[in-house]
Amino acid sequence: LIAFGLVSAFFISNLLLYFELFFLIYNLLYTLFLKKIPYLGSFIGGITHATRFLMGFYLFGNFNKYYLFFAIFIASSGFHFTKRFKEIDYNEITRHPNHYHKKDKIKIIWIFLIILLFILSILSKDFESIFILTLSILFSLTIIFYIHNQKIRYIYDKYFLKL
Repeated sequence: LIAFGLVSAFFISNLLLYFELFFLIYNLLYTLFLKKIPYLGSFIGGITHATRFLMGFYLFGNFNKYYLFFAIFIASSGFHFTKRFKEIDYNEITRHPNHYHKKDKIKIIWIFLIILLFILSILSKDFESIFILTLSILFSLTIIFYIHNQKIRYIYDKYFLKL
């Protein structure tokens, strides 16, 4: 299946081939080494979502919205930390690095990521700015309600984090 994907990408587009090679190397590194490093796994998960977003834009045209790419990376990394937070709450620590995650540190990371998103919305222009600002507000509200409202946390865990 991997060989078929690489050969197909070679005949379709060099750019698609580069993305395929990136994901192949990335998955090998993540499986063998990176997932064993605490906190890094959530940021690595953010890279995959942002890269898929970037690949979609490149396949349909030129992409020059790098603040938007970075905002997708920040938000998706933040949502990965939500999953770690849930695992601590429900004592679902199944992987070795999760033993090192602490709820207080995750809250500090969330605050830092929210600040970064708002800074990106200020630095970006036009539609990109509106999109990043909307993403910043939605991400902030999600985290605030997740921390302070048990009913919303239950719904979020059940439908988004597959409790």
